[in-house]
Amino acid sequence: QLKMISKDSCFARLKTIHGIKTKVYCKGTSEERDSNLNDMQDSTEKYNAEEMIKEKNIQRSYFVLAILLITFASNQWSRQAMYYLCDFSFGSMDPFKYMNRGLDFSKEMYAALASFGFTLVFAIVSLFSGDVSDKYSRNQITSLSCLIWSVATAAQSFATKFTDLVPLRAIIGASQAFYNPAAYTLLADIFPARMVGSINGIFSGGIYLGGALASLSIVLDDIIGWRNTLLLIGGVGVAASILCFLIIPEPRESLVRTIQTPQLSKKVDASNIETTIEENEIKKSSNRSISDITKDAIQALFDVVTPYQAKLLFSAATLRFCAGFSIGIWKAPFIFDKFPGSEVAFSSSNALIMTVGGLSSTLLGGYLSDVLSNPKDPNTVPIARSWVPAIGSLVAAPLFAGFILAETQQATALFLLGEYLFAECWFGPTLAALFQVVPKDRRGVAQGLFSLTTALGNFGPVLVGRLAGGELGGAVVSADSLGNTLIAVVSGAYLLAGVLFSLVAIDEDKKIAQNRAATSLDAVVIKKTT
Repeated sequence: QLKMISKDSCFARLKTIHGIKTKVYCKGTSEERDSNLNDMQDSTEKYNAEEMIKEKNIQRSYFVLAILLITFASNQWSRQAMYYLCDFSFGSMDPFKYMNRGLDFSKEMYAALASFGFTLVFAIVSLFSGDVSDKYSRNQITSLSCLIWSVATAAQSFATKFTDLVPLRAIIGASQAFYNPAAYTLLADIFPARMVGSINGIFSGGIYLGGALASLSIVLDDIIGWRNTLLLIGGVGVAASILCFLIIPEPRESLVRTIQTPQLSKKVDASNIETTIEENEIKKSSNRSISDITKDAIQALFDVVTPYQAKLLFSAATLRFCAGFSIGIWKAPFIFDKFPGSEVAFSSSNALIMTVGGLSSTLLGGYLSDVLSNPKDPNTVPIARSWVPAIGSLVAAPLFAGFILAETQQATALFLLGEYLFAECWFGPTLAALFQVVPKDRRGVAQGLFSLTTALGNFGPVLVGRLAGGELGGAVVSADSLGNTLIAVVSGAYLLAGVLFSLVAIDEDKKIAQNRAATSLDAVVIKKTT
């Protein structure tokens, strides 16, 4: 059965069956149909050729992934170290070990510095950092941003008062805003599309490796003090930036951007593919006015936020970051206050939980999302990858409440491990789902906006600090009810995020069913060629 469909519909159907020769019947004159078919088949063969080359170079791509993972761990270590170098319990008065005692700042000042001191600049820069990564060399962006945040981290060791930390924390935020869009889009360009969820999951493991290193900073702090600990963290970051500069290539220059294939009637073969290097985007934009650049940036933002699924994903990500940052910033002070004298034991157990639980969850989440959405058996119905973060978020909510309410350190650790195992599966599948619904040339902008949601998520820990400090407590919570406040903010955010992810998954499943029905019944006629 044949159906007369538009050019856009033809293109959408064609993309669902890459690798198979397809006859598509479109509206229009004979010349228009021939032109449409040629354009769509050229695009499809170019896509297939790119995927073939990515498969061929996959070992080198894994090496690049390893370097970016190390750098991302440095990124998170620099960001999170402060969470473990402060202690507000009554008996912790040593200025050598505790940053808040050495520089004399309060719990509320800590919450503002750890979150908004970093986030305000991070949010502003994220609005255009994605567009920068779409146009300029991402290997240079990753290296330079890593160098800047590392130097700023080390410089914090020379602070003599609280206000000295504020600009340095802002510099860390600005530099790190450039890293994520450049790294994530670079990985998407060097790995096959079938692996994007798993690769995002592996790379996101840097969050937990860096978090584990930040937790172990408590041990370093006991030995060398908080100032020398920050110097060490900065030195490791400088080494990582050098690795990025020396080893990581720019896919736009070293991989495939413009592909010429044989005649459309012939089989696509990797050996027949010729590649050319894409023109430098700097040359293209050198003569553009500020007005033109601004209009393009606004249009790019509009293109990214227009899809319905993108709106839901950004909202869910904001809630997930709200929960995650609240845990990261307030977990240690909560444990120190609930179990006095547990600093060293918590440092090692927390590092183990973050490494085993968090890393396992993000790896498994990315893998499951790829398996569900891209089944090997063509007769198996694909399942929306967004079900992975949806179920993980909903299950994590009661597990976190158990962490807060547990009466012993052992039970607390078990609940925290369970919470990490279910909660942290969300990152890879969410980015993979986002990259599916936004234009390919807007992925950097999409990642920049995704980074912006981390800024919005920082309202969570600030709200916790204000409520726990009693300023916003009133009749809702008392001044010392940090645990109850964490349950309300974190578990509540998990539940709401789970609902939003579920809506995305439901919509995605509907589209999968529609595409399968249209493809199998009347949208295209598939003719396999040998």
